[in-house]
Amino acid sequence: MAPKRAGVRRPAAAVVRLRRPAARAGEEDAERQIVPKVQSFADVDARKVAGMKALHLPDALYYGRKVKVAGHVKGMRSENGEWYMDLEVSGTRDEELLRVLTGKRLKVANVHLCGAGCNKQLADELLLHAEKFEEVALDEENWMKNLQDARGAEVEEDDLRDLRREQVRMEEAGKKEKKADKKEAKKRRREGVEEGRRAKSPRQEDGEMEIGQKSLEAVFSGTGMDPDPRGRSKVLKKARKVAKKD
Repeated sequence: MAPKRAGVRRPAAAVVRLRRPAARAGEEDAERQIVPKVQSFADVDARKVAGMKALHLPDALYYGRKVKVAGHVKGMRSENGEWYMDLEVSGTRDEELLRVLTGKRLKVANVHLCGAGCNKQLADELLLHAEKFEEVALDEENWMKNLQDARGAEVEEDDLRDLRREQVRMEEAGKKEKKADKKEAKKRRREGVEEGRRAKSPRQEDGEMEIGQKSLEAVFSGTGMDPDPRGRSKVLKKARKVAKKD
């Protein structure tokens, strides 16, 4: 039997440490190009801002106080080297601005894109000053659409107003047409009187004929008292012929 070896131990397995492979160059570039959610107008080309659909202005100034405003970009323009944005406001958390825009049919605010030299002293009921913005979807928060809801109610009221106007117009047109018909009927009656006949008896014309009563046409038609001059003329011709024969 072989003697045991004292103090001999099996060597421990070598520890293998795995290292994370270095990020590819494209991934590193993408990480460096991550755009912050809130940006400064001074750091972005105005043409790029014009191509954005909806913006949130988190710290806009309105009459010197900070307000939150959201809306659609309608256009950009430059005046004396300063950039302005036409923003169709869809919502705001400022009660005064909400009240002002609710009374406007076009809910467009004039936003001055402030730079470092803007003192933000210029004020108007539709003028905002803003340094920062973020591109958003307007359904992210309920307040971002509170002016759209007000506009929907306004449009519905306008539709009802248009319907009421159309109804009044049709009623007026019906009255005018009825009045014209009455004038035409009166004119025909007057022409008939001038020719020596009346088309209808007064009681028949007024719709007051009694039961069993007959009109002049029914009673005297075909006689010498026919209200129609042509009818009387025919009767007289026949009478003359008879007289000649006699």
